[in-house]
Amino acid sequence: MKALTQPGVAGRVLIVKLSSLGDVIHAMPVVHDLQAACPGVLIDWVVEPGFAPLVRRVAGIHRVIDCAQRRWRKRGISGLFSADVRAEKRAFRDALRAEAYDAVIDLQGLTKSALVARQARLAPGGERIALANRTEGSGYEAPTRWVADRAIRIEPHIHVIDRSRALCARALGYAVSGPPVFGLRADGPALSRPTVARASCWRFRRAAWKRPSGRSAWRRKSALPIVCCGR
Repeated sequence: MKALTQPGVAGRVLIVKLSSLGDVIHAMPVVHDLQAACPGVLIDWVVEPGFAPLVRRVAGIHRVIDCAQRRWRKRGISGLFSADVRAEKRAFRDALRAEAYDAVIDLQGLTKSALVARQARLAPGGERIALANRTEGSGYEAPTRWVADRAIRIEPHIHVIDRSRALCARALGYAVSGPPVFGLRADGPALSRPTVARASCWRFRRAAWKRPSGRSAWRRKSALPIVCCGR
């Protein structure tokens, strides 16, 4: 693999982090780290369409590739073979393979992300890099290391933000430095009217948010659109 941290060495890195909202946000600091350690690097990111607009706001992202795995799965077995889903998958694969990458880094550590990383096209000497082990509080599935050219072991008791930063640093040979920088730009289309952002965890979504009384109570109080966000 190219020594991307060397001055004058340009390269391309693909980040695979498909979902969910909290996981995607936790991975954002790796973009700043990569740019600081590898001047001139071009960074692409594969993500679910619902989170793509947020990833496009991250300073330093070159290209965002939408991968609608959730929507495809919801179509069921028969829907997976429908003409429109097949067309979407072909378009995704074409976009994924439009560039050749010096490093494809699977930050998700799941089978679904491993399959995406496997489809990406490598530059000569390029590598697919993944986690070698589970870490505390995060999901992990063994196929992610089976399809990787190099699996990197990370200490198991580590914060999820530090896990992503450490994986990228060890993959490309630089040291993590300073606090995480998420790099979210404020520019973008303005909302048509004020909106309430309701941060939550999955328990809220499964309980209160699924009850009509819970949703209507919030709406009566605010009379504004509500965006429920969180894992």
